[in-house]
Amino acid sequence: MAVALLAATGYSQTTNAPAPMPAATPQSEQDAITQIANMLAKNNPALTNFYAASEIELKLGAVYEQQNGEAGVLTDVTDYGLIATNWGIGATAIEQTGGTASTSGTKAAFVHVNYRKVIGNVAASAGMGMGYDIENSTPMGVVQGDVEYRWTTNLGSYGGLGYAIENSGEKRGMIVGAGMSYAF
Repeated sequence: MAVALLAATGYSQTTNAPAPMPAATPQSEQDAITQIANMLAKNNPALTNFYAASEIELKLGAVYEQQNGEAGVLTDVTDYGLIATNWGIGATAIEQTGGTASTSGTKAAFVHVNYRKVIGNVAASAGMGMGYDIENSTPMGVVQGDVEYRWTTNLGSYGGLGYAIENSGEKRGMIVGAGMSYAF
C-alpha cells in the first residue's frame, strides 16, 4: 500500500540495504559471466575503503568442472599486500563431496599469485599458479580470474572462471565457481 501511495504521488523511496546474495553456483560460463556482470552493476565507486592494502582473504565456495561434470568445494586463502599492494600469494584446494568413497576427497591443490584491481566495493583479480591434480596424479597449471563484491570491509561474495592445464592428456578445462569471502 505504501509503495502504491509513493508511486501515485511521484515520490520514491531509496534504501542503502545490501543487494540480495547471489544465486547458487553457476553451471556454465554464461551463468558465471551473468553473476559477475550483476556484481559490477551494483558497484559503488565511493566505497574503496572496503579493501585493505594488506589483508588475508579466505574464500569458501562451490566449483563446477565442465569437462567431467563434477562439483566440488573450493577453499582458498590469499595474503594480499605481502609482496606489494594489490598483489596476493595464496593456496587453493578443491574437494569433491558426495559420490562414492573412491571419488570423494581432495581433487586438486595449487599455489597462485594474483593481481587485484579495486574499483569501489568491487575488485577484479587475475592470476596464475601451479599445483597437482591428485585425481590424475599429474602436475597442472592454472589461470584464473574472478570478481568480488564486498558487502562490508570483511564479507563479500565472488564469481570466477579458471582453466586447468595439464600435460598428461587429461582434459581438465574450464572451471566455474562462486562463493563467499571473508577478509581480515
